[in-house]
Amino acid sequence: MELRTVIEPCSLGQTFTFIPMGDFHLGSANCDTKALDRWIRRIADDPDARWVGMGDLLESIAPDDPRWNPGDIDDASNYQDTAESRMEITLRRTQYIGDWYVDRLTEILRPIIGKCWSLNDGNHEDKFNAKYFTCLLDRVRRNLGQPADLYAGWASGTRVVFEDKHGHRRPLKVFQQHGYQAGRKDGAKINGLDDLIAFQEGYDIYLVAHSHSRLLKTHTALGTNNEFNDLVDHEVFGGHTASFLRTYQLHRVGYGEKKGYPPVSIKPIRFAVTPRKGGLEIEGIL
Repeated sequence: MELRTVIEPCSLGQTFTFIPMGDFHLGSANCDTKALDRWIRRIADDPDARWVGMGDLLESIAPDDPRWNPGDIDDASNYQDTAESRMEITLRRTQYIGDWYVDRLTEILRPIIGKCWSLNDGNHEDKFNAKYFTCLLDRVRRNLGQPADLYAGWASGTRVVFEDKHGHRRPLKVFQQHGYQAGRKDGAKINGLDDLIAFQEGYDIYLVAHSHSRLLKTHTALGTNNEFNDLVDHEVFGGHTASFLRTYQLHRVGYGEKKGYPPVSIKPIRFAVTPRKGGLEIEGIL
């Protein structure tokens, strides 16, 4: 696990939009690249938007992997829809698939990488990295000239300190991990968020990916003020951060369709974060 501190210059009352982005599965033909491009542009165009990478940004599956499906390669970009062009791109990406993953994600993230608080692996990157002695997301990070601690591995805690010109500081603490929970029902995922909030103490937002579910819940804890003469409640948020991988698509067959998974919501959860004189205001947006 890694810990990272980010300083965000601000004015009190300024609202930041925080968007956890994960499970792109870029490289799969079932990745909704049009939706992904819209959210990338939305973050790029909003000066107060910030994001984190929740893992499985890349499909990261090679031909010697049991999950490999040659019909699930993204062959649409910049090529005419002919059998010859599909064959050419399949062969080229098979030969240099790791490099293709890195180059493609580098270009997609270039407009928004300066707004990223943390970049974390998912199980797809993790398995590829271990087998082929590389680190895909760290290579993307280096391509984009970002500091070494932006890449935070599997799980991380990020302290974002909002600081105005008068020295007022309002910290936001975010815990994120790609996670492991999957399945068709949301009950276990909600229970898992409760467990995570219980044993990872002190964060304001707890984020989990992997499930492809889009969930947001609050947890309210009761405490006291510093003088120990009044009761104070503190609200924290937990979320599963959705996906850009379509379960069903016309003329395509993905693993989700084969397993009978339900369709997923192609839309990330969001948070409105506002540093104020009295503290930090957080609103979850589903």
